[in-house]
Amino acid sequence: MKKRIKLTNNRMQSVIERTVESAVNRAFTDGFKSVLLDITYRIDSLMNMGLMQAGLAHQVTSEMLNLPRPILDGFTVSDNSPSAGSVAWADCNIMYKGTKYIITNGNTNLKYIYWTLATTPTTFKTSATKPALTDDDILICVNDGGIHRLTIGDGRMVNGAAVLDGSISSGELGSGAVTTAKLASGAVDSTILASSAVTTAKIASGAVDAAALASNAVTTAKLAANAVDSSKISSGAVGTSQLAASAVDSTKLASGAVTTSALASGAVDSTKLASGAVNTAALASGAVGSTQLADGSVIGAKIGAGQVATDKLSIATHLLF
Repeated sequence: MKKRIKLTNNRMQSVIERTVESAVNRAFTDGFKSVLLDITYRIDSLMNMGLMQAGLAHQVTSEMLNLPRPILDGFTVSDNSPSAGSVAWADCNIMYKGTKYIITNGNTNLKYIYWTLATTPTTFKTSATKPALTDDDILICVNDGGIHRLTIGDGRMVNGAAVLDGSISSGELGSGAVTTAKLASGAVDSTILASSAVTTAKIASGAVDAAALASNAVTTAKLAANAVDSSKISSGAVGTSQLAASAVDSTKLASGAVTTSALASGAVDSTKLASGAVNTAALASGAVGSTQLADGSVIGAKIGAGQVATDKLSIATHLLF
């Protein structure tokens, strides 16, 4: 019995020792990782400095340089640390114009991490918006939702957040770079469109709906002749707010282009139609019914010879032919 108890105690002691050893190893690996890296960096720098002073072969470190641009050296940046969406930095050193600045460890959940010589040379600044930098300052990295994107140093890909606002002009845009997905609803209004820029070939079937058009965006000058046919207009897309006064004249409408499904209720009033805009070719078959005719609108000049048969007459007199 005593022997069995002793064996059990030995097993428990062995399990406890392994657990403690594993915890200590994790602590040294995770908690002291940056410290160990910093010690290695400092020892390497001191060794090469000593070799240089002794006139022996050595590696050129950042401390031996006197350059007019900041260099980030001996650093560790951790993603999603100390919590999701944040980045943390440790053991960072900035070498600038022959002087080394040891940076205080820190972390942030803000977008931009940068260094300023004049105000805080031993700490990194952070901000949610793009900082205004002088010639002696530099953007260190961008916090991309908890992932660090270093911007300091040559040869790195530029994160879009590091591009100065308003710096991309038409010259930087490649042909076809601006696709439909890049345009916000209502972004293209009358001031953006050149005269007659929108032709039939430029419009996909049903592409132009009410949400895509700013009020009064489509004027006569913006439409090429016959550019708008029935396949280009979504049902109910054209309301009164989308049409400028007298924007639709006969040259802008293809034959039969305006069907009842393309017009919102009451969309076309007298102010939207130019004089003579609605001709025979522009009316769909059967488009003009009794509800479309004003009282007294059909006069003698509008009726062709022989067009009124007896069944169209409502009179009390019998006629003899």
